[in-house]
Amino acid sequence: MASAITRAERAGVRSAERDELHAEKVRLLKAIEAKSFRLFTLRESLEEHTPSEIVVSGTVFPGVVFESHGRYYDIKTEKQRVIIRFNEKLGQIEERPLTERGESDDTPTDAQVAAEAAEVATAEERAE
Repeated sequence: MASAITRAERAGVRSAERDELHAEKVRLLKAIEAKSFRLFTLRESLEEHTPSEIVVSGTVFPGVVFESHGRYYDIKTEKQRVIIRFNEKLGQIEERPLTERGESDDTPTDAQVAAEAAEVATAEERAE
């Protein structure tokens, strides 16, 4: 498919009109590039990690698939009383046993979670 500029040249359009078409093309390409960058930054901001977990106090059956951060975790065997969470440091979904208190044995305290979130925010501010 021929561009508007090529079609104009074939039709014998004057040089000034071709220049206008070229300027419009350049302006539109720059606009597309700017919008693409904006879309990229929006997608990046949506992919930020928010600490969360799924607590299963009953049974998880084979065939259940968990998805988080583009990763998948398939349940192959029946499991009871588990916590499923995304480990940001390892970049994978993990499964941990649910204790009698209703938490994983190594569940961080609220203070630990807040401190880690503050560290991440500080690191992001430095990067900007």
